[in-house]
Amino acid sequence: ICAKVCTLAQRAGLDVATRGYALSAVLKLTTQLGGPTPAVSTLVDKFANSRHVDLAQRCIEFRHLTSRPGLMRAVLPVDASGDPVNPTAIGV
Repeated sequence: ICAKVCTLAQRAGLDVATRGYALSAVLKLTTQLGGPTPAVSTLVDKFANSRHVDLAQRCIEFRHLTSRPGLMRAVLPVDASGDPVNPTAIGV
């Protein structure tokens, strides 16, 4: 699924909002997988310098979260998609 979403996100002519949703989906899937796949890393590298600030920001946040697995699990806990985020767990 992650590879398919990465392929979709790179499709030419795709709306910027849809590309952003795909990046968010990849981040959530990466949490489930325990780390980024090569396809995910390639996607993030491709859009980290996008002229669309939203895409670039998502990629920067993605890189930061994947470099800190504990923070990533706190923000995007595995199998807890319906649970509220505990602000003290992420230092807020």
